Amino acid sequence: MTLADLLAYAREKYQITEQFKWEAFPRFSVLSDPETGKWAALLMRQWDEDSGAEIELCDVKCGATILSGISADYITKPFRMHGVNWAGIRFSGQAKPEVILPLFDRAMKAAHQPGYTIVLDDQPYKSVSSVYQETPLPHPGAVPAKKRELIPDRIRKMRRLCDEGTGLYFTDERKLFFMQGMFMRDYEDNQPWDGRIDTYYASYQALDTKQLRGYFTWRTAVRKGSIQPANDCFVGIYLNELLNLIGADFPQDSLQKMQEFEKGYLKTGCSDEWFVKRLHRWMLEFAIIHGIHPEEARQYADPDMLTRDGAMAVLRSPEGHTDDEVYSALLLIAKEKLMFSTVMLKSPQEGKALFAKAWKAGCAEIGLGGKNLFEQCFGRMAPFPWRPLANTLYWERRKLNGVKYQLNACRVYVCSNNTWQVCSYETLFFDRGRFFGFLHETDRQLRIYLKTGHPLKEKPSEAWAKPFVGAVIAQDRKEKEEAAKPKVVLNLAGLEQIRRDAMKTRDSLLTEEEKQEMDEMAETPEAVCPEIEPEAISVLPLDKIQLDILRTLLAGNPADGIIRENHLLPSVVADGINEAFFEEIGDSVIEENDGSLALVEDYVDDVRRLLGG
Repeated sequence: MTLADLLAYAREKYQITEQFKWEAFPRFSVLSDPETGKWAALLMRQWDEDSGAEIELCDVKCGATILSGISADYITKPFRMHGVNWAGIRFSGQAKPEVILPLFDRAMKAAHQPGYTIVLDDQPYKSVSSVYQETPLPHPGAVPAKKRELIPDRIRKMRRLCDEGTGLYFTDERKLFFMQGMFMRDYEDNQPWDGRIDTYYASYQALDTKQLRGYFTWRTAVRKGSIQPANDCFVGIYLNELLNLIGADFPQDSLQKMQEFEKGYLKTGCSDEWFVKRLHRWMLEFAIIHGIHPEEARQYADPDMLTRDGAMAVLRSPEGHTDDEVYSALLLIAKEKLMFSTVMLKSPQEGKALFAKAWKAGCAEIGLGGKNLFEQCFGRMAPFPWRPLANTLYWERRKLNGVKYQLNACRVYVCSNNTWQVCSYETLFFDRGRFFGFLHETDRQLRIYLKTGHPLKEKPSEAWAKPFVGAVIAQDRKEKEEAAKPKVVLNLAGLEQIRRDAMKTRDSLLTEEEKQEMDEMAETPEAVCPEIEPEAISVLPLDKIQLDILRTLLAGNPADGIIRENHLLPSVVADGINEAFFEEIGDSVIEENDGSLALVEDYVDDVRRLLGG
């Protein structure tokens, strides 16, 4: 803080201008009360030849007792003034406005006390018992009463709240704002002000009377539904009121009023992206400390933060998510390092699935330090300090302890003794080298496997990731080979119909004697084929001719003669036998080729076993 800042503060709040009273000392000036003319501060500027810079000093009439209550090197004994009412200030880069300005406010309060001048006559009075009345005379610099600014009594009383507590100045600016806000919660005014205030984070105490009346006039219109463009300082004070439930009945009501103000203020054209982002951050923090339902609170959260938390939740438990979801989460963290891989450019769908499966494989294994791949790359949820509404004038009046608020799966807020922490995954503690090493090795092997070109160099430091990627590639290759094998699909319903039609055709070609002979064979099959166990015959739905054909083929002889003698079609015989064996073997055991039948070599032993051989 500099002398220029103090001068601007005195001019805006008290309508005080700097007075140069001594021609012989042009670097000395004073600030005095405009009504009483009493000095509040003596300003000094000295040139330091050694440093080649101007030194700014000030004696302020705030009481020397403050020296024992303020531990600041720039607050000292007075430089020029004498007495217990003065203290000195050395302006430098360390000088803080929140320390110096309250001292000046105290000096102005002391200077505002009315004073009197006693005038004595040069001649002795005739009676020593006569008593002369003190006659107050205005100071030459005082402002005439008719020109003085009219200060509403409510505002005057509000300012006096500043002196409660310590007797020096209010040490807790947030508590002061709350007390003054509650005192003025239903105040209305009709004195507009359209000047400029070069700060957003202002309080009632920082405004002069005209500015205060202008704010309360603007707030009166806002509460009636007429939101008009205003100084940023007014907007900041109004929102801080709502954060302190000033003008709202309960937290949800306060959030609703902030939403309504946001919509109305956007329409005025004064709002911008910075304003909306800051307001939403305040609303989220307000919702959390007041326990608003997480579903409602999330609508005020930063979308990027929620998206990142969602990706962390997917990568932490990938087994419960699809390959597309896992890949999207990887892409959010990896960004262009994964997006422009030749695997994704040439085989996007296959690449997504393989990258996701590799990550799932890594997370399924416990490795270094008893951690899986996710924990090795991103660690575990850890607490970090969280200071809600830190840059506002919100005053927490409650004693919070043992509070737990879960915004989503990867973000939990905890409060103990009014001290908040947030448990989450912070990028500052990510092992990005291990994460990108895993992706690099996966990308390298997939480029070779999918033949996408532009091979990557193998790095010895990434050898730990080889098994995960290799297992995924091996499984994918096996699945592709299985899928490439020809599949025989039998329509059993169609085979049954073909068999019935063939039997009708056969019966129509048989003589009466042949039909009678076949009926007798069907009644006593074990007599016709005594070498086949009866219980073996009952295992499969085969007739005598089919059994005879199979026995002949098992003996290594052709069955063409049996087929011709019984006036059968080779393809129909093959279908009938295959249908009988399908339930046991699941595949064709006999093939028809150019009118001849032959057993499938792979199933010869199975056929012999099922026939009791």
